[in-house]
Amino acid sequence: MPAVGQQPGQALPEYGAYLARSHPKWFAELDEEALEELFHGALTKEIPGEGFRAALLGILGTSAEILPAEGRVLRAAGRAAARCGAAVGVRLDPAARLGTDVLRLLEREGTPAERVVFCNVDEFMDMPYLAELADAGATLEWCFGNEAYYRDGYKDATDAERLDVLCQFLADGYADRIVLGCSVWTKSQLRRYGGMGYGHLLSRIAPVLRSRGVPGEQLDTMLVTGPRRLLDR
Repeated sequence: MPAVGQQPGQALPEYGAYLARSHPKWFAELDEEALEELFHGALTKEIPGEGFRAALLGILGTSAEILPAEGRVLRAAGRAAARCGAAVGVRLDPAARLGTDVLRLLEREGTPAERVVFCNVDEFMDMPYLAELADAGATLEWCFGNEAYYRDGYKDATDAERLDVLCQFLADGYADRIVLGCSVWTKSQLRRYGGMGYGHLLSRIAPVLRSRGVPGEQLDTMLVTGPRRLLDR
């Protein structure tokens, strides 16, 4: 995900600002109205310096509590997305349960839950909580391929653990509220450096889901029609 502040030539068809601590100084100094216009321009004209538009806004971030700078970004993004029918992607802090608060905040700005993607929900596989977000209309993005350790002893789930919980969700009828992704965001995750690479989702994960009895139409929903719905304005 190209966050605000990346160098020209590094952008992908998303545009957004992540956690407050990562906001560059120039961005942190913009007021809410200026943020809205920045996001709206990226959606309707071009990502600054790139020559093409963003497909959606994200990945936006929330800390264990929604910090003032993160609230400003969410409100501005909610209004900008609502003006052109775009979707918004948000990564929730795995230590908190703020998804419904985020949905209410975005809805007040005009972006309904059906246009919200909660990214990397495999970081906190709390089934009742995730079911609550899906029942509210949000889309849940499950990402595969990253099994790293972080500070304070935190570790990502394994792909095997992700698959187990995902299959439970599919059995409960949530395929139309799920999209699948491949978590590649460091050099070490590229194949040339020993990582799973960008092909991991389709070459390994999709076949495993088929072997577990997931119907082809559900795979198509998660890999094709779900993303298409979110990208369609």
